Amino acid sequence: MVLDTLQRVMNRLDQSLDPRLTYHNSAHTRDVFDAVGRIADYEGLTGTQKESLQLAAAYHDIGFLQTSNGVGHEQASVELFMTDFPELNNSDKELVSALILATGMPHNPQSTLQEIMCDADLDYLGRKDYFDLAEGLYLEYLAFGKLKDRQEWKELQIAFFESHRYFTKFGQIERQPGKLNNLEQIKARTTLHY
Repeated sequence: MVLDTLQRVMNRLDQSLDPRLTYHNSAHTRDVFDAVGRIADYEGLTGTQKESLQLAAAYHDIGFLQTSNGVGHEQASVELFMTDFPELNNSDKELVSALILATGMPHNPQSTLQEIMCDADLDYLGRKDYFDLAEGLYLEYLAFGKLKDRQEWKELQIAFFESHRYFTKFGQIERQPGKLNNLEQIKARTTLHY
């Protein structure tokens, strides 16, 4: 069921998403979905807990269909999820909704599942493909007037990296070293042109 759901969400994003969203798109949704699975497996979660995480990952940014600039997109994502899954019982709907809302910034997870969701959403910070993915976010921010140039982007990234922390063992062991390496590379560059 969750793979079919992911494909449906990705199709909707591909068909209707504002093309200026060069980071918050179907590729990011797939990336977070895959990261949730990796982290859940690493943390020993299976069954309904893992499925709830996967549903939340599939839906966590679908709200960008309704609010391209990202303001309030988590709540819009919850509303679309609730509309698409009226058959789920209330406790499952509440769990998935809380997981989606947990991806709002700044991250402040209140449960192990929310910690996994937050770490999956920012898994890329500690990976080798960080700079490729970050370029998409830079172009998106530029398109929506959220920053003016690469120097401002560099400063934003340094501040974000220094304030961010991974919550799960997976994040701390598997991603934190790469994140620190990426931060050093960011600081070493005169500008963040990839």
